[in-house]
Amino acid sequence: MNELMTEQDLATKIRAEHAAFTAAANRTIEHALTIGDLLIRAKEKAGYGNWLPWLAEHCPNISERHAGNFMAMARHRAHIEGKSATVADLTIREALALIAPRF
Repeated sequence: MNELMTEQDLATKIRAEHAAFTAAANRTIEHALTIGDLLIRAKEKAGYGNWLPWLAEHCPNISERHAGNFMAMARHRAHIEGKSATVADLTIREALALIAPRF
């Protein structure tokens, strides 16, 4: 960091970084729901018995468990959205807790 930054420069930078942090955090559930939608489509296309091999080959960084969580969240999107004032305020864990009795 530049030692010559004024207090105003620091405050401006802090506000900008905080806004970026908040925006990124708020998109977490939106991304999770989109991933779930896409995984559901991929599972349908892979066909019976081919899903787990397909997942392992094409998305090796997504575990079977995480894929299942993403898909469950996408399937219950309306419930998640209906239970929270704003989906952006939820964590993944909170969203899964909302739908736990449903899957």
